[in-house]
Amino acid sequence: GSIGQAHLAELANGQKVVIKVVKPGVEKALARNFDGLAHVLGSAESPGLADMIAEMKRQSLVETDLRHEAKALTKARKSMRRLGVAVPRVLEGSVSEKLLLMELAPGVKSTEAGLNRKQQAQAASNTFSSIVYQVVLTGQFHGDPHEGNIFLEAKSGGALTTFIDWGLTGRMTAKEKLAMVGVLAGAARRSPALLTRSLLSISSRGDKALIRKVAVEKMKGSGSALEVAQEILLTLQLEHVKIPGSFVAASKALLLAEGVAEKIDANFKSSKALRTAWKPWLSRIKLKRDGQLSLHRVLSKLGANKENERIDVKRANLARLEKSLIEQADILKPLGTSEASDSATKWRQFQDRQNGQARALERHAEAIKATQASLAELQAEPGLARREAQK
Repeated sequence: GSIGQAHLAELANGQKVVIKVVKPGVEKALARNFDGLAHVLGSAESPGLADMIAEMKRQSLVETDLRHEAKALTKARKSMRRLGVAVPRVLEGSVSEKLLLMELAPGVKSTEAGLNRKQQAQAASNTFSSIVYQVVLTGQFHGDPHEGNIFLEAKSGGALTTFIDWGLTGRMTAKEKLAMVGVLAGAARRSPALLTRSLLSISSRGDKALIRKVAVEKMKGSGSALEVAQEILLTLQLEHVKIPGSFVAASKALLLAEGVAEKIDANFKSSKALRTAWKPWLSRIKLKRDGQLSLHRVLSKLGANKENERIDVKRANLARLEKSLIEQADILKPLGTSEASDSATKWRQFQDRQNGQARALERHAEAIKATQASLAELQAEPGLARREAQK
């Protein structure tokens, strides 16, 4: 059952509010249930499953302290306002560990809204894009965005989306945000290499072969990028790969939001939304590179139409370098021996220049060979990428 109960009330000034209370003894009941589940399922042979159960227990126990939810509501209300998405306001001085008083959310459950076609499209986009924004940019995200926790209200210019019940929230570090974008881009493009590099930034490098194997296998399916990503993450956890619980929870939240958006609007496509959701916020991103991925680069790749753009640029740069080296080699012509006939000193000077020029020519020849080798390697890359995608 649920951890708490919500009751509709009216203040003396006529304002309608919601009072949320925690059920008595719920903490002990939760701990007992999760400990029993861990004993039955989380054996020593399945540490990945044991970690999942431990994370679920931790998140559930956090929900029993309504002060955490009050802080999450306040922070989300401020950050989500810029997206045109609403979050209930916590009434000042009305928060304790077991009780929370907040304003009544506008609208009704997403399944009961009765929106027209235009309103449905806007509501679906706002619902999904707001979770993407929370996961990738703000770092605090709603951990349970199912249809009962999303209210919709028809407006003359569209629809208002409101997220309620912020008891279950997650947090993403800067490195996890970056990895999530890489995972989604890799899943969307069916690129095991990109997804593997992204996950390695938040897990052990010793798991590279296993991560790639699972990614290749799961990408054979026809599911959306979010479905593929979640399936890969859950499989890796069961295979004992250490992935932060918050990262898996964020993937689950995105998948839930995708499902709700599809129910609101039958024409909704998360792939299109992923390409557009981040555009207004690219200038706000201040994440540093971790030596493997650039967030701006991954985002552009997610919606890129040109294939092998990076390879084409590097090939052009190497071609210019090769041409420059050849031109320099042509300029360095050996000097005539008549210049050394005047004296032994001039002869020695001539020999020194010749030796120096010979060494320079050797260095240029080596550079040209290296350039040609790099060009050959790059020319092979598009073919390799296509074969990998076909797998």
